[in-house]
Amino acid sequence: EWDGTLYKKIIDTGYHVFIRNRFVGDGIELRKEIWDYLEDIEIDIINKYKRDLKLSDVFGFPTLKEEKGKVTRFIRDEEGFMEFVKDNKFISIRGQREYGKTALLKQLFKAFYEQNKYPVFLDVTKINTADGEELNRIVGQRYVETYENVSAEEMLQKAPEERVCFVDNFEEIFLTDKTAKKFLQYLTTKFGTVIISRNHKLDLLNPLNYVEMNDFIKNNFSILLMQPARKTYMDRIITKWLCLEEDGQDIDSPEFDAKKKIKYAEIGNVMQGNYFNGTPVDLLLVLSYLDQEQHAQMNYSKYSFIYDSLILEKLNKIGNHQAQTISVYLKILQTLAYKMFIEDTQGYVDEAFVIGVILDYKEKHSGFTMKTGDIFQKLVEHSFLESKNDTYRFKYSYMYYYFTGSHIDKNLSRAEKEAVTKEIFSNMDRDLNYNV
Repeated sequence: EWDGTLYKKIIDTGYHVFIRNRFVGDGIELRKEIWDYLEDIEIDIINKYKRDLKLSDVFGFPTLKEEKGKVTRFIRDEEGFMEFVKDNKFISIRGQREYGKTALLKQLFKAFYEQNKYPVFLDVTKINTADGEELNRIVGQRYVETYENVSAEEMLQKAPEERVCFVDNFEEIFLTDKTAKKFLQYLTTKFGTVIISRNHKLDLLNPLNYVEMNDFIKNNFSILLMQPARKTYMDRIITKWLCLEEDGQDIDSPEFDAKKKIKYAEIGNVMQGNYFNGTPVDLLLVLSYLDQEQHAQMNYSKYSFIYDSLILEKLNKIGNHQAQTISVYLKILQTLAYKMFIEDTQGYVDEAFVIGVILDYKEKHSGFTMKTGDIFQKLVEHSFLESKNDTYRFKYSYMYYYFTGSHIDKNLSRAEKEAVTKEIFSNMDRDLNYNV
């Protein structure tokens, strides 16, 4: 460093013997906030037998399918997956939104940690380079943020087979095709195991956007497809739910089978319209609804009534049970959802998009005094919206569908409603139209 007279040495460039893992010792533990994240269920559900639900309380291992040539293989439990990973170190888990990809990765993270591995989550939206040195810095920092009593240097010195990398929602990557491929090459070199999750439906929408990256995944990763929450997958979730009633139940006993039959009948009555989308989120919402002390008569109830029940309760909370405040949030959410629907957007929208909806509401309601920043904060805090890098989307698909449909039903003129409804029914093969 130049001090005005001469250059002074400010870093130690002397000789040091390199010793792999010289920092290794006791006390490397996950930080509390990481444990909290791993157990965060991320949906608003209740169980009458347990007040504070954790993800591990209700997680049922999904059914994963591998198709390799003419051979089809199914994985239905954690033990089977951990056996699979012994011979398949790089895995791409594909499934639609709300199929439980994030929940699965959280559970696998804990499984590897319990095997004395060092798993880490990388946020693909924060990766803006494939430069090795810069990626080392990012990975090292993530390890420091994940574990107690470690340094970035220590973790980067560990043998690759000790490190496990998880990347959720890989379809949200911002890199170019070639750079994304280089990023994956880095991961498969630095980590002994790499597990990514993707919404494969987005690949179908933009098949030419990431040709080299997709080819690399196809040639180097084992592909596992998440199946809908039906049959055995559904049964595993219901079993976990019923086990919350009492510790030590024998799930193979006739008594437990009788409980399951009753629960299946209740679920069938609620979903008699066959609107169930086959996601674990949908199933858990139904189970939560059935656990409410006061709900509609089963012969009257329909699946969409669950949305009314859950959303109205959330609106009561965000509006502090004040009718005028509840109405403000309801109208803003309805308008936002409908505007996204008209513009054919289901993913994240820019902050300016949401601000525009709020400002339009302010212009039409002169007595409106709530601050825009406070509205954003409340909508995120109460899990109506989720935020990432100054962009926003509805936290759950059912909310998007509900507010879109309710805007059409309650806020449009008769002529507008007829025109939009006709357009929706003319293309019912489109998932968005069907759900709305």
